[in-house]
Amino acid sequence: MFYRRKFYIVKNEFVDIFNTHFNETNLPNQIKHGARLIGRWMIPNHNSTTEIFAIWEYDSYEKYKEIETNIRGDSEHIIRINKWYGKNGGRDYVNCNPVCGHLIKSAKLKVDGSCIRQESSFLIPIDSEMCCTLGCIR
Repeated sequence: MFYRRKFYIVKNEFVDIFNTHFNETNLPNQIKHGARLIGRWMIPNHNSTTEIFAIWEYDSYEKYKEIETNIRGDSEHIIRINKWYGKNGGRDYVNCNPVCGHLIKSAKLKVDGSCIRQESSFLIPIDSEMCCTLGCIR
């Protein structure tokens, strides 16, 4: 099995909009292409932001790459995403712009076998305490 932890730091005033987008656009598309949502959580980050994160399950790293390729190539999904960005000020405004944007930070952690891989290929061994921190995935 292969697991991916995707997280965002979102300005509090944007949380409801972001969650609606996830539920109506991203979740159905991920499921359509074969991703399995293990869970999704929100925790207060600072006075003005919330961390939102999800853990996804895939049969293998290769299957994850295949699903991501299919999602990025889904033209109907791309149209929905672009419309959502347009409605919310544009991609540059929404994404990772701490001055005026809604998303302060986003990243992926990939959990594969006995390691967690971050996009930079940084490896961290998983021990039983780490597994519990990640929602007891094994």
